Amino acid sequence: MADRLTGLHAVYAVTAGLYQREKTGEGDAIEVPMFESFSHFVLGDHLAGYTYEPAESSSFYRRALARRPYITTDSYICALVYNDKQWVSFCKIIGRQDLMKTTKFKSQQSRQENIEYIYEFLDGVFKTKTTDEWVELLEKGDIPVSRMNNIGELIADEHLNTTGFFSMEHHPSEGLVRGMRTPTNWALNPPPSDLIPAPTHGQHSEEILKEAGYSGDEISQLVKSGVTRSS
Repeated sequence: MADRLTGLHAVYAVTAGLYQREKTGEGDAIEVPMFESFSHFVLGDHLAGYTYEPAESSSFYRRALARRPYITTDSYICALVYNDKQWVSFCKIIGRQDLMKTTKFKSQQSRQENIEYIYEFLDGVFKTKTTDEWVELLEKGDIPVSRMNNIGELIADEHLNTTGFFSMEHHPSEGLVRGMRTPTNWALNPPPSDLIPAPTHGQHSEEILKEAGYSGDEISQLVKSGVTRSS
């Protein structure tokens, strides 16, 4: 996650740098450190009381730390019963409308103050039905819900396959391989869809050496010695 997150920071930083160069004619040197990138990601939720000096006692986002997939009778489910409207709907689904009159459940603030208890309660409730049953009930109740997929289930996901997220291509040495498109949708200028397979080891060595200024004879000697295949 840290590698990919830092890469996203690098993308927008480089894009902004190129835009600046286009507008001003001046380039820049951009550093994207991994530690700072991931700290920024974590503290976006959990800086909380540390925003102030001296720090307040509640210095992390308790609700985020308490969130986790729930065990059902046959697998796992991701659900978020959050605001008052969703809790009223959820209590009706489980036949416990009385909960909204109790101290711990009656308001967003009271649920936040008792968040560990709330999530333990949900743990127990979700263990009483199958994932399919919960998905149907929660979707009807307008409560955010999703199955927790393993890798195989994610690849077989109906939505991802319907939207063309996956593509199959013939690799010259590996045969039929599955790829993924860029997860953005553009109205007028979509990213290229006819991507070529990743190069094999040493496939472009001669082209790179030529661009680097090596002569044809020098490249031929390197090819004969096998350097271009191992570099």
